[in-house]
Amino acid sequence: MTNILHILRKELRVYFNSPVAYVFLMAYLLVAGWLFSSGLFLRGEATVAPFIDVSPLLFLFFIPAITMRLLSEELGRGTFEILATLPVRDGEIVLGKFLSAGALFLCSLICTLIFPFGISLAGELDGGQTFASYLGVFFLGMSYISMGLFASSLTRREILAFIVGFLFMMIFFLVGKFTQFMPDRLAALADFAGMDSHLNNISRGVIDTRDLVYFVTLIAFFLHLTVYSLESRRWR
Repeated sequence: MTNILHILRKELRVYFNSPVAYVFLMAYLLVAGWLFSSGLFLRGEATVAPFIDVSPLLFLFFIPAITMRLLSEELGRGTFEILATLPVRDGEIVLGKFLSAGALFLCSLICTLIFPFGISLAGELDGGQTFASYLGVFFLGMSYISMGLFASSLTRREILAFIVGFLFMMIFFLVGKFTQFMPDRLAALADFAGMDSHLNNISRGVIDTRDLVYFVTLIAFFLHLTVYSLESRRWR
């Protein structure tokens, strides 16, 4: 845990000692606020559903921006080789960097609590459904971060890491949206593999362990791939 916390603090200093974190938070809140308010007026209901509905698409562009440099920068500058000589396991490096991006993402999510707070002043808000919706969005974002981190471990170029991470996230974003054009068995598989059905279940206030297990498994899978990617570099 000591090594993980050290890497976590180091990465957070990199984020907040530069304009990266502040630009990200400001841009994210402006775009999320505009999309949320537009959807809210169309619905005419006291609900955070407009924010939840646009989050998967919004994260496709913002999360690769905070994950693209996590490992590709180290690989490009040659500092990963120095890090690899220290008594730090690849798993600790991956977890430390994953948690640092997760902390920045959580900060952005906490800032959006102004949306339900504002709605609660104007109408009656379902607190249980709002909590469940934010829980679903949190797991969605952390899943995207694990994909972006894996993409960052594959290349030394940050822009390429952004594109590859975007493509990974796009696959899971789209796979459940074309089930009506598929045979029944394939449609059921695609529906389970895609994030839409799981996020929709949670955002309705139904916290099913199957949906939570899906997100946790997805995160663990991509973190494992990232560790494997780093380990393979040691033998090149």
